[in-house]
Amino acid sequence: MILTEKRAVLILTAIILVGAILRTIFLIEIERVPFFHNPVGDARIYVDRAMDIYYGKIFPEEVSFHSSPIYPYYIAATYALGKTLASPRIVQAITGLGNIVVIFIIARILFGNIPALLAAFFMSVYPLFIYFEGDLMMISLVLFTLNLSCLMFVLYSKTRARRYIALGGVFLGISAMGKPDVIAIAPAMVLYLLISEKNIRQGLTRACMLVLWIAMSISPVTLTNIFLLGDAVILTSNGGINFYIGNHQGASGMFNVPPDSGLWDHKLYVSSKEVAQQATGRELTPAQVSKFWFNKGKQFIVNHPVEFLRLTGKKILLMINRFEVANHHSFYFFRKWSDIIAYNPLRLSIFVAFAVIGLFMSLRDWRKYLILYIYLGVTFWVIVFFFVTARYRLPTVPFYIMFASLAMYRIWLIVKDKQYLRVTKHLIPVAVIYALTCVPLSGFDGIYNQDMHNLGNVYMSLKQYDKALKCYMIVRRNNPQSLFNYYNIGNVYLVQGKTELAISEFLKELDINPKFQDTYIRLGQIYLSQGRYEKALGYFNQAVELEFSLSAMVNIGYIYFQLGDIERAIGIFERLYAIDPSNPPVIRNLIICYEAVGQTQKAQEFRDRLMGK
Repeated sequence: MILTEKRAVLILTAIILVGAILRTIFLIEIERVPFFHNPVGDARIYVDRAMDIYYGKIFPEEVSFHSSPIYPYYIAATYALGKTLASPRIVQAITGLGNIVVIFIIARILFGNIPALLAAFFMSVYPLFIYFEGDLMMISLVLFTLNLSCLMFVLYSKTRARRYIALGGVFLGISAMGKPDVIAIAPAMVLYLLISEKNIRQGLTRACMLVLWIAMSISPVTLTNIFLLGDAVILTSNGGINFYIGNHQGASGMFNVPPDSGLWDHKLYVSSKEVAQQATGRELTPAQVSKFWFNKGKQFIVNHPVEFLRLTGKKILLMINRFEVANHHSFYFFRKWSDIIAYNPLRLSIFVAFAVIGLFMSLRDWRKYLILYIYLGVTFWVIVFFFVTARYRLPTVPFYIMFASLAMYRIWLIVKDKQYLRVTKHLIPVAVIYALTCVPLSGFDGIYNQDMHNLGNVYMSLKQYDKALKCYMIVRRNNPQSLFNYYNIGNVYLVQGKTELAISEFLKELDINPKFQDTYIRLGQIYLSQGRYEKALGYFNQAVELEFSLSAMVNIGYIYFQLGDIERAIGIFERLYAIDPSNPPVIRNLIICYEAVGQTQKAQEFRDRLMGK
């Protein structure tokens, strides 16, 4: 079947229109989800930083840890449409439509019009693309710029025009600023340029040109890290800890913080630095912290090679499994809020099964498709190198879709020619691979827990305590040993005035989570409010033994004052004043203490400092 150019454009326009309608409906549907206006986790960090940028705080205070140094600037730029969290989502939906066009052009150049239109249709309606375009994470920006870079290199392979190397390098650099691990494509493309040119000199020249354009693209981040923040970090500093989380004894292949590692999911940046510094006995820069965790991951690989190989095998299965592994939010949680997603039958399994066949079909002309092999191979293995989530593996999907579309088209041609035996030879492997993608793997339980936990926290911030309690109880029902669940429920009871129930929940939290400092502080505050100073002192001391807390120490000093040990209270507040001389509670307590012992002059000195004199 031959399509005219005009007909192909009309069909593509219709496909884009379908994609626009689906994305619009999805954004309308999820606007009622509390997370829409109250982002959590990394999304909250990006949004808060974007607001700083919007109001003129252009440069960060420290090296970026949370994956994407460019994404907050992207969000801030979208506020030109309106300072609302709908703005970045609308722009991301538009980039999703741009992705349809980019993949269509790549597939048309390499496979022809019909496979290209098939690929465009799948890009338009695939639910994971629609879902992530509505999320406040960097992946939609990454996909668009990564696919654009691939298009530039495909155009270069056809025209040999050097401008496409420059553009490919720029888009790849932007993509790496959104998701740093995609920079691994750079050396592969350098090698491609070296071997694809007519002579070594031309290959070296063009390879150097690519490196230069990539370096210039990421240089704003790198130079900010080096000269403004004083640390030699190319992009972000979370690579080491992510590598360790994906490669340690007992790792699941997904995002699971190792128990008894000293790491906390809810404060991964802080805890990863604290553990590294305690282990080395010195202050570490972000780059040194990242290196520390990389080394721990490498130690696991060297010391446990068989377990590492088994883990790698599981990650490979996770990369092609139909289950969408949650990290930030769960796809399945949002599916409950959206009919557009809930009733969409497309899943990764379909594309993987047909893509494998398409890859084999393409091998006869492997030189023609080499760039696609590079992009698919690198984006696949770089995730296996770390750990697998639905969001992280998404960059592989457009390449699955293109090869799957090629396979579907060629199988359709075989059916049209009534070569049914050949069709069977293709469809049997498709069925086998599809079955392999449906194998249930360990770690797929409790898929809503993280979202229900976060939703409870959002309801708490909105002072909708009954709804918060309902969310936390769902988490408990799914996993009675869930960390922080008893603590959260205790907080609900506390604000509802059910103090004894709150105490009971906090004590249960300590049973399963004895290293969580906030629980000790909360119990200390309750007993302090009841005037039970000895019990309060015990919990505050336990909190400080875990980690220094200025607020806990203030309470300890206050308790000693109430117990009549004023000199000890003064000693504590003087030490705290040396640590933070601008802290009002510390200064006020010093005033009270010095007045109590008759040192009115000292009390007046601190009163003057409090007044800013």
